[in-house]
Amino acid sequence: MKKKLSAVHSKGLVLFFLAWILPTPGLGSQARTGYVAENLSGFAWDLFAQLNRPDPSAFGCPTAWECWATKHYLFGTCRPDWNDPAARRRHLTSLTQEEQGLLHFMRDQGLLPDQVEKLSQTLKATETEIRLNRIAFDWIFDHRLHCLEEQQRRYKVYLCHPKCPQPTREFLEESIFVEASWIRIDSNQKDEYHHFIRESESGEVMGLVGLHVSIKSLPNWIWMTWEHIDNPQRFAYRLMEDRLQPEARRQIFANYRMCEEDLEKPCYWMNYVLNGVQTSFLDGHGRPVLLSNSVFETSNPESSCMSCHARSAIGAGDRRLNLFSQDAAGAPSPEWFDRTPLPDRPFLQLDFVNSLTDVKRCKEICPSDSHQHLEEPQK
Repeated sequence: MKKKLSAVHSKGLVLFFLAWILPTPGLGSQARTGYVAENLSGFAWDLFAQLNRPDPSAFGCPTAWECWATKHYLFGTCRPDWNDPAARRRHLTSLTQEEQGLLHFMRDQGLLPDQVEKLSQTLKATETEIRLNRIAFDWIFDHRLHCLEEQQRRYKVYLCHPKCPQPTREFLEESIFVEASWIRIDSNQKDEYHHFIRESESGEVMGLVGLHVSIKSLPNWIWMTWEHIDNPQRFAYRLMEDRLQPEARRQIFANYRMCEEDLEKPCYWMNYVLNGVQTSFLDGHGRPVLLSNSVFETSNPESSCMSCHARSAIGAGDRRLNLFSQDAAGAPSPEWFDRTPLPDRPFLQLDFVNSLTDVKRCKEICPSDSHQHLEEPQK
């Protein structure tokens, strides 16, 4: 039996997305442009509300997406199980290995030391988690993509094409990934942020300052990102004007029991702003489409969600493309994925999922299991 999405039914969202963006007959070009921009916003905010509504399941999480499994659990557990309470246990990280490498590189090159220090402090101040819904979780586990051995095996199959049957590489339409960033806030700010209280002696209050969402409703996914209104650098990272009026947003939130309809009554969800929605690498004039977030892309505001995630790939051994390249905008280079037998290529793309570039060997996670079937391509 096909497993259903716990928070969002993607096929309905696909139809909803088309209904939002398709212009009505008889609109002039200027009205049509405004209509599309407004309804991309509407699609994004409705998804935002579906993800952040009070959790309807028996797990009792603050929001729907906070009841999803963490990347840390899926990639670090011997036999991950969606129903394992540990799957939902919050796991925050500060500096990723890639971010640490980027800072060391910038320092070694003597590049803008003041900016390097500012970036370092910003990254250390925020803590991030990545969660995925049931459909994405099962897809990764069933295809063993959380194992480096399986990714390497698929790469070898990719090289021997067309002699070898090619494994399916694309995620199912229902797949959703959420990346959230939190900072410590004062207890008197709890009415201004979506927040949680850390389960420790310190009892720190953590407020949500950034939210990235990607949904596999189009071949190259749909990318959306939000920030808290008080983020100091957020205006430098806006892709488009949010055309959805506050009253309409408040109504969406009220429909999902996140807020009351009365605009005069406080509701911290109204403090989050949409930076943009991305569905393509280039605009109609061939220029790169930019979409970034002042929390997640502190070092590179002129970047693109889709362009960065297009670099999710594996090469010979465990070679990877640089996810933190300063030119992460526009369409990816076809040469990266060309099967021409050169030492530095090709790469096998991993369907825009950056989390798949941060995996271990299953032999390390489950030493007692047999993984012989992951070693060589099936011919």
